[in-house]
Amino acid sequence: MDHSGERFPPIHPDDLNPDQREIHDGIFKILPGGNSSFKFKDDDTDALIGPLPCVLTTPVIGRAWQAGLGALSQTAKAANPPLNAECREIAILTVGARFQAAFMLYSHDYVSRTETTFTREQIKKLMVGRRPEGLDEKGNITMDVVKYLIYEPGPLPDYLYKKAVEILGKEATVALIHYAGYYCYVSCILNGADIPIPEPLEF
Repeated sequence: MDHSGERFPPIHPDDLNPDQREIHDGIFKILPGGNSSFKFKDDDTDALIGPLPCVLTTPVIGRAWQAGLGALSQTAKAANPPLNAECREIAILTVGARFQAAFMLYSHDYVSRTETTFTREQIKKLMVGRRPEGLDEKGNITMDVVKYLIYEPGPLPDYLYKKAVEILGKEATVALIHYAGYYCYVSCILNGADIPIPEPLEF
């Protein structure tokens, strides 16, 4: 893939300063090669690609981004994660659809296909911000909460918060709010950096 026209082309590992190198190596621990939701490094040089060179540009902020990603990743990999894979991907794809963040939709299309029970048609609907048929109670309240947070001004209504706590539990509801907020932040980075995707999205 030609990176010459990108706003944030890959930085060869040999050209990284110590602060950038720290983030670079940390990302490799969070996103191990074969298990990643998307191709995140150049196979020949190990230079980070996609949205990650943008993160390296400002290491102080990049560390905060990395810490957030690491925390959510650790939560998802827990023996009993507060949010199941389906709820996590509903949240992420709903945010991605709201912001039309192409790289987020590209990478989490893959995650949804490989780590959830969703059908292809359900994933396609989520990618355009529509509610797919067949969601369970947890999936529906997840979408209700995230859609309200990203489309409506002001606080999450008390009735919706209480319903989420009743169905998901308080820890999962808080985790869901963090997912919505974090991926709004990531969407702005992806769109501001105009991150290209390796192949067209299939809706």
